[in-house]
Amino acid sequence: MKKILLIFLFIISFVFSFSQEEKYYGKINSKEDKINSINNHIKVLEDYIKELEELKTYVNKNKFDINKKSGSPKIALVLSGGGAKGAGHVGVLKVLEKYNVPIDMIIGTSAGSIVGAMYSIGYSPKEIEDFLLTQEFEKLFSNSPDRSLKNITQKINETKGTLSVSIDSNNDIHFPLGAINGEHIYLNFKKTFERVERINNFDEFPIKFRAVTTDINTGEAITVKDGDLAKAVLMSMAIPSIIIPIKHQDSFFVDGGVANNFPVVEAMKAGADIIIAVDITADPKNISNNSNVVEVIDKISGYNSMKNTKIQKNYADILIVPDVKKFGTLDFENIPPIIKEGEIAAENFSSNLKKLSNKEKFLAIKEKAKVLTKFEGPINSINLVGNSTFTHKKAMDLKPQTNNYTIDDLNTWTNKIYALSYVDRIFYKVQNDDITFSLEESPLFKIYGNFLYISSDYGMALNLNTDLPYSNSFGNNYYVKTEISSFPKLTLGNKNTFEIFNIDFSRNYSLSYQYSPVFLYGWNSGKLISKYTTKALGFQYDISSPLFNNLLFGISTGWKYSKNYFTSGLPYDLEDIDIENYIWGGSYIIYDNLDSISFPTRGTFSYLAGFVDRGISNSGFDFHGYKFNLFKAFPINKKLSFGAFTSGGQLFNDDFNYRYEGLFKIGGTKKFSLNYKEFDFYGIPYYGIVTDKVISGGISLQYSLGPNIYLIGRYNAISFNSDSKNFFYQKDSEFTDNFYNGYGIGIGWDTLLGPLEFSLTNDSINNGFLFNIYFGYTF
Repeated sequence: MKKILLIFLFIISFVFSFSQEEKYYGKINSKEDKINSINNHIKVLEDYIKELEELKTYVNKNKFDINKKSGSPKIALVLSGGGAKGAGHVGVLKVLEKYNVPIDMIIGTSAGSIVGAMYSIGYSPKEIEDFLLTQEFEKLFSNSPDRSLKNITQKINETKGTLSVSIDSNNDIHFPLGAINGEHIYLNFKKTFERVERINNFDEFPIKFRAVTTDINTGEAITVKDGDLAKAVLMSMAIPSIIIPIKHQDSFFVDGGVANNFPVVEAMKAGADIIIAVDITADPKNISNNSNVVEVIDKISGYNSMKNTKIQKNYADILIVPDVKKFGTLDFENIPPIIKEGEIAAENFSSNLKKLSNKEKFLAIKEKAKVLTKFEGPINSINLVGNSTFTHKKAMDLKPQTNNYTIDDLNTWTNKIYALSYVDRIFYKVQNDDITFSLEESPLFKIYGNFLYISSDYGMALNLNTDLPYSNSFGNNYYVKTEISSFPKLTLGNKNTFEIFNIDFSRNYSLSYQYSPVFLYGWNSGKLISKYTTKALGFQYDISSPLFNNLLFGISTGWKYSKNYFTSGLPYDLEDIDIENYIWGGSYIIYDNLDSISFPTRGTFSYLAGFVDRGISNSGFDFHGYKFNLFKAFPINKKLSFGAFTSGGQLFNDDFNYRYEGLFKIGGTKKFSLNYKEFDFYGIPYYGIVTDKVISGGISLQYSLGPNIYLIGRYNAISFNSDSKNFFYQKDSEFTDNFYNGYGIGIGWDTLLGPLEFSLTNDSINNGFLFNIYFGYTF
């Protein structure tokens, strides 16, 4: 284990050693330096005073009085940020519509920018309410690409980690800038705002619109008034540390609430005569033991703008403060009562709102909105920005086959690009019949980390996996895989893709040194009575090609040199067996259209493999056989899904003679293993049974308890061969004559750091129970 760790640390240290950074230890400030700094500060304050004087002049010249009905003032609506509390804005809009108050411009921050953008392009308050009530927020706040848009090769080669670190071509280290990249939120906005996809200037909306965001490099509030509306709104609501900052025009942007959560001054600068401002952050909720991380981050990031908010409240003509203090930033389940609070607060100003009523102007705005329609049309030109690996040819290959594109087609196209392993985030904008994709690609070198707990006997494990693209091509990757545990492993390999006669192929070859467990459980006691460790050096070569989008055919071959070593418990004859030195080969077919590999609710996974093991130094080691696995899941309703599965295999060899290396290993709850010799089973401990012939099947139920949390029940039965002459610690069992039942219940949680599953099952070896924990992704 120490050797494996040292090798991996050497690799990382070698890469980091090339990174050079000039160090800064401080400086000496002279008297002149200090005077200049003070003068610069005075200049900043003088500029601020000048700005305030201009605002005062603006107020003095304004001829409109909120307490009197006169003319047709230019009315601005300012909507603050506040997460789920932003639903209060919808209640205010309902009251404004009730009194036919025409809004000329909307300036929104964060949640206010979402509601404001929708209203500015013609959505009614009822439609905005329905939008908020039907959002699946747990899916929006996720990084996982849609598996259905990945081809089978991408699914099999997919690399994930609970934690990841990237290193670019300059050897600079990049830790994640946030938990999610917001891609699903962005594409949801693209669908919502499709009616203005071809409009670049927000002044051309039925109601002029501005989104306020924060330049994280300068700390300044920036008002976005043109470009991609979906991106502008995402920039305005990108909660620091939760959503990765949005790159735009050579800088990075986060939630507008960091710098200016209540942009009343922006409305004044835009020339508004009357300003109606809605503050949903009034008297923010104090942090307590019941608070969550988002509320803590929201509290910290909002300190800078709290003073601005307090000042700008006094600049509004009508300040509406819904009573939403009792609600939290993430209280999305309380949307209706929050909306109601907005209505109640706005109705308190009914007399003033009636003075602003202008039905003719109000209806004219509504008529202007009716002109906007759903997006559709041809795409004749593709432009790429920010790409180094992604090519125009690849964009054409992924392009939907249609001549008249809808926004759903464009989102599907974008999702297919996002599903590529080297694409971290992507935006798009349509102008006329041209589409421009702006990509953010992965740095060259990635390190993925996974924490795993497989069983009490196996223990904890840390998997580290690196990808090192060759010649800046993600089609040709060198990789290093390690496991730091009681059974350490190291694999060095190369995977690449190529094309022959327009047929795609994937090739993978690797060299590995691995420690693997041999667990011998007493059938009567159910306890681990002996533990051995298999140390093996191996080489593998694999080539595969997708027959269809979800179907893969492959051929593998390799060589393995292994030997068993006694570790603990009672010694048996395993250690006395000759060293296993053999070559192997096989072919396989994989079909996979599951919606999730961790907790699937629909789809099919099937695996069929045939293989041959042929000894080199010992002719007695001669195995050949097959393995199959089939799983089918389908939803019963929105929360409940049903699964049915079967698996089995057979080895052909007349004299097994303790050949543990060549036999099937059964046990544990890990699903969908592509190892020729592994079978999962609820009710048998990890690698608890070895056999030459096995058949199993069962059913499962999965119930959604909440966002990404599942209650899982499973029943399975198994029959296998077990000969006590060869493995005397196991009970004699005849294939198809003796069946054993396994059943269990578990909790699954698809966290941002990876899948977590707790399960409690019966013990088919002994009349007891087994407790299993899996956390993270397996390589």
